[in-house]
Amino acid sequence: MKKHFVATAFTIVYALSLSVGLTCLLNLFGIALTSAVFNENVKADYPKFVPFCIIVGILALATLIVTFVLNLKIGKKLEFTKKTWWIQMVSAFVISIPAVYFVQIIFDFLQKTF
Repeated sequence: MKKHFVATAFTIVYALSLSVGLTCLLNLFGIALTSAVFNENVKADYPKFVPFCIIVGILALATLIVTFVLNLKIGKKLEFTKKTWWIQMVSAFVISIPAVYFVQIIFDFLQKTF
């Protein structure tokens, strides 16, 4: 039972950090593309948003790396099988896709508030 709980917890952390990182990446890509295509300075409209996305994206990447290292250590101790690893990774990717939408809602709220 403990093995399943730990695997589920790691899957959720993977999914959340991946969704936050993808949201930051897509926002930065959208800002860069808008600036390039329309010759508008989008960064001037939201001066704090670009550094925020960069910092949060780097933190999401660091969280993914730390979680992966912890998962390796704990996975060896709990004797995770290949099937467990595959289920974790595929589930994390599948969960992170709709989670990007919810993270974007939070980013929009923060963008309007601050």
